[in-house]
Amino acid sequence: MTGTGDVRRPWLPDLLRDAGHTAASVGALFYVFVDEIVDDTVTLTVSRWPDADAAGRLRFHDLDARRHVGVTLPAVRAGLYQRAVEEVTRSPRVGDVFAAEVSPAAAARLAATDDEAEWRQPLHELFPAEIHDVSVEARTVAKLAFYGAAAAVLPETEAGQRQLLGDLASHPDDVGAASTPATPDLPPWHVPAELLDEAHGEGFLDACRADGGSALVYFVLNVGDGDTQVLLLPADANGHRCAVVVDVASRHKLPALLKALQAKGILPAVEETGRRPLLPLVIATHPHDDHIGGLPQLLDDLGAEISEFWEPGYYHPSDVYVETMVALERRRDRLRHLQPTSGLSCYLDQVKITVLAPGIGLRNRFDSYGTHINDASIALKVEYPATRIAEQREGPHHNRVYVRNDPWALLLGADAQTTAWAQATLDFPEVHSHSDADLARELRLRAGRDTLRGHVFKVPHHASKHGLNLELVTRIQPTMALVSCSADGRYGFPHDLALEAIRESRLPTASRGGRRPADHDLGIHYTCAVSDGNGRPALGSMALVVSASRGKPLQLWRFADGPRDEVRLDHAVRMTRTHLSQPAVVS
Repeated sequence: MTGTGDVRRPWLPDLLRDAGHTAASVGALFYVFVDEIVDDTVTLTVSRWPDADAAGRLRFHDLDARRHVGVTLPAVRAGLYQRAVEEVTRSPRVGDVFAAEVSPAAAARLAATDDEAEWRQPLHELFPAEIHDVSVEARTVAKLAFYGAAAAVLPETEAGQRQLLGDLASHPDDVGAASTPATPDLPPWHVPAELLDEAHGEGFLDACRADGGSALVYFVLNVGDGDTQVLLLPADANGHRCAVVVDVASRHKLPALLKALQAKGILPAVEETGRRPLLPLVIATHPHDDHIGGLPQLLDDLGAEISEFWEPGYYHPSDVYVETMVALERRRDRLRHLQPTSGLSCYLDQVKITVLAPGIGLRNRFDSYGTHINDASIALKVEYPATRIAEQREGPHHNRVYVRNDPWALLLGADAQTTAWAQATLDFPEVHSHSDADLARELRLRAGRDTLRGHVFKVPHHASKHGLNLELVTRIQPTMALVSCSADGRYGFPHDLALEAIRESRLPTASRGGRRPADHDLGIHYTCAVSDGNGRPALGSMALVVSASRGKPLQLWRFADGPRDEVRLDHAVRMTRTHLSQPAVVS
């Protein structure tokens, strides 16, 4: 048995089992689905009762045999909802499902129709016996069907090892420690040497390989006032990894990193067979040179390894933008080219990527240049592990269970400015339970948490004063904020106004006063960071190791490289703590 659904048995949810039904008796029931409600007319889809396959998925019989039945809304309330054994008090809604017997005469009448029928008699003539509301169970199996198609399915034993089963638990935080006061005569990106563990050696590579390469590794490369980011995806079932690239500021730094990862066996060699494309997704967040300066070369050198390319659709008359489009044109028969807007989601095995910006309202203004180029930026939310299904792999039935997972969430802000974020707050509304408890509960059941909330925030626009405000950062509630910037660029990044918003969100002092700890204790980390001692003045590029297992904290590694240096993987140094769980004012 492979779990592909060869063996079927009648679907017997617990509610019907508790009502006395057996696998034999449920076969006489019908699956009654509220398909559409328009004014006072309700369309019910009536199907034979489904089976469950070996994986626990619902499998319906001949779809041509189902029938759509038009009924008035009052008749549905009286004849379906109010007659249900479970005492349904809610109003009819699309997606509700009932288990009911259909009278033989009604079944014959429906079978004689092509597809749609109007039912003007009382509903008890259609459904003469007891009715059960199985909406909750049906929604659960619908989620199982969706996540089975969209994301990876984990063996139940592996899900147990990752502590993904059982009650939902919060992620671990760094243990409390004494705060380090900010020192006025040192830059905010200064990090004490005692926070750098020099003893790890090959530790970063070991962290990448641990647990079969199951961790997600997020690189923020030191390219000065620019962006180059890499998401090293977890290994697939064959042990192969691939990567997502978000922006390429310069020609050499990213290709050198990819080659180094291949040389260490973290990424497969291009010549290796039986693997996925090396770069399933490349994203150009917006067409500023400090974000796409190296894209033409990447497309020329590794175009055959790229499956999909995203860019916002903002036409920009720069040389590097035009050369990027020319390189794309050469590969348009082999590469999918998309211009996503907010709400689009993409699953790459166990990683979910959601577009937060630009909103469609901004996107529709691009042609008229009614949108600032930075507000055209593609801002992203990355969630890992996005797996929601665990499957038993022993015995004849490979039953699946829905995992209530609370994945790590990384928000990558590109150069999005306040206009783009204002649109994002409209596209992804925050609903407070005290203002609309029912809606808040429904949104939490659907999305799991506030879509704009994230554990890690890649600060937009190199911590420009135009890139964020206090309301946004308070909404995100990050425990770590990563800033890609130089210490002496011509724009003066990072701007104090942006940094103060991040600091205030981590430890409010505006109304009560007090002196905050140093930025590294607040979880704010910079590619331009410097340290002292041990010959490591520059900290440079960052790599965040995100474990697949609940209960393991984030690891932050630094590579001691300058903006023009290659990343030396064997130079990686791990920070002993990434932030304080409960930062406090210091004297």
